[in-house]
Amino acid sequence: MYSVSSNLFYKVLKNIIDRGVNSKHFLALSLEISEELLDIVLESLLEKGYLKLIDEKEFKKEASLHCKFCPFANTCTENLPTVFYELSEKGKIAVSERSS
Repeated sequence: MYSVSSNLFYKVLKNIIDRGVNSKHFLALSLEISEELLDIVLESLLEKGYLKLIDEKEFKKEASLHCKFCPFANTCTENLPTVFYELSEKGKIAVSERSS
């Protein structure tokens, strides 16, 4: 079983705040961790209220803007994940407090 440090929680939150709405696949790539470990971190962050889910329908409303600025846009496949994550207000506060 993985032992997850608060530093990794912060890195995930900071990555989402820096890059905007993000998918699990792209988060794992940018953090250079396995999707299995990321699943554990994301589940914990969701349970604690630091993240919220965005469903595919809601994401598609703004997808063209997000994709335009995505660092993975050139290598992205058409099979995008249907679940995306963004910070809740609680997550934004936690990142800003730690960054201060």
